[in-house]
Amino acid sequence: MVPSRLPGRPAHELARLGLVHVPQGRQIIPTLSVEENLIIGASHLPGISKEVIARRLEQEYARFPVLKTRARSSRWIAVGR
Repeated sequence: MVPSRLPGRPAHELARLGLVHVPQGRQIIPTLSVEENLIIGASHLPGISKEVIARRLEQEYARFPVLKTRARSSRWIAVGR
């Protein structure tokens, strides 16, 4: 459940709700693949298993097919995709 009021909440609470900031063009970890970056983003959730992460990745690949085509690539994906 997402709270109706987000302003003023600590960053870790927002992240647990799934709201995150993705820096664009800063190459924070440029050597990681797209999939590795997604796994890092998911793995912070308390109690999440590798199986659940794998299932969620497949769900996101279905929603955003371009992710699947670039999953093993370390090239960035254009904003808006």
